[in-house]
Amino acid sequence: MYIKCSDLEFAFKVFDGMPQRDTVSWNAMLFGYAGRGDIGVAQKLFDAMPERDVVSWNSLISGYLHNGDHRKVIDVFLQMGRMGTVFDRTTFAVVLKSCSSLEDHGGGSKFMDLQLKWVLIVTWLLEVLY
Repeated sequence: MYIKCSDLEFAFKVFDGMPQRDTVSWNAMLFGYAGRGDIGVAQKLFDAMPERDVVSWNSLISGYLHNGDHRKVIDVFLQMGRMGTVFDRTTFAVVLKSCSSLEDHGGGSKFMDLQLKWVLIVTWLLEVLY
């Protein structure tokens, strides 16, 4: 509730005082900070999480997209795959948006590097989907 009301500081005090935190409470805090643009805090929360699910990964990836760090979106997505987390439609949409943004800003050899990454990512996504 406090996160929806943009009172992250109070929400963090409540979170910090919780005797036991579950994945939902961690995700709520991660989502709040990532959505506010505090990607550094969001990354620290993510790194401290004892367990992560697809919502955790999506919150972090979306936070990097929100901050315009498209290369980090791809890096985190690839890390997500290496960790064995199965992506969902949200993950797919965010990654595709980042790839298209990178493509729009690429040129020369950067464009070729991006094309290679794009092919690898789409190939991997299709393998996972089917």
